[in-house]
Amino acid sequence: MNARERTKALVESAMLSIIAVIFAIAGFYIPFLSFFLVFIPVPFIIAAVRHNLKYTMLAVTAASIIIASFSSPLVGIYIALISGINASVMGTMIKQGRNVRAIIVAGSAASLAATLMTFTISTYIMGVNSLVQMEEVFTSVVEYQKSFLGDGGGTAEIIRSLETMKNTMLTLIPSSIIFGSIASAYVNYLVSGVVLKRTGFKFQPLGKFSRFSLPRNIMMGLLVIITLSYAADKMDIVNGQALFLNVFYLFQIAFLLQGLAVIMFFMEKFKLPRFFRITACILFLLIPSFSIMAAILGILDSIINIRRIELKEN
Repeated sequence: MNARERTKALVESAMLSIIAVIFAIAGFYIPFLSFFLVFIPVPFIIAAVRHNLKYTMLAVTAASIIIASFSSPLVGIYIALISGINASVMGTMIKQGRNVRAIIVAGSAASLAATLMTFTISTYIMGVNSLVQMEEVFTSVVEYQKSFLGDGGGTAEIIRSLETMKNTMLTLIPSSIIFGSIASAYVNYLVSGVVLKRTGFKFQPLGKFSRFSLPRNIMMGLLVIITLSYAADKMDIVNGQALFLNVFYLFQIAFLLQGLAVIMFFMEKFKLPRFFRITACILFLLIPSFSIMAAILGILDSIINIRRIELKEN
């Protein structure tokens, strides 16, 4: 790399770092733009693909310091970890032309690792237990709701429902973190691809959602996980109920997505309008009874391959 190329890489990395900071500012201070926080790793993934990791890490460090200055040191550490690890893993794999599914899996693992490392640093180094803080937030929300209920009929039942909801949400934190890691990896890959294609980089597309399919041995994997969860509970290794709830939550989402893919597949097959297809998927997501039907459809497709598609097509 000559001097001109080094200068170009440095300038471009600096610009991408600024974009990441803008995403952070928008996400933190504009409520309806909070989803911009998901996009923070994207500029660094692009930098890792277009240049080497040295310039990428410089950009990550600069952006993290700036973000920490207007938020908190812990947020800066989290941004540095999730951006640095994601850029290193996903950026390198994209640059090497690796399989899309492998990139998403690796990116999910990278996001999960960054989150766990942040929890560890906050708890054991900074003395801030993030899980305890989450519990305090949920508790304050429940107490706030209780203050409006008064002593009317049915109040005790509503309070019990609120307490149950709080306990369930706290129990599902592990699976929520895992699902969030997978979703962020998917979004980061998708958005990075849109930008990289405009720069002339040959980017592997994710493929049509209607062709999405879980591994064919997913049911066997589910059976093994349930068996291990039961055994771990009996041996008092973990809280069996909490583990089962988290496993159920993750697989419910997975089968729901596969069910939606099946529905989309047949709507495309019958050439239904795009607007109708999107509206139908939104309804299946928002209406609980429809979501259950879609998840059951996903389970059936995992067992008998309703669409008659080959796994290699996904």
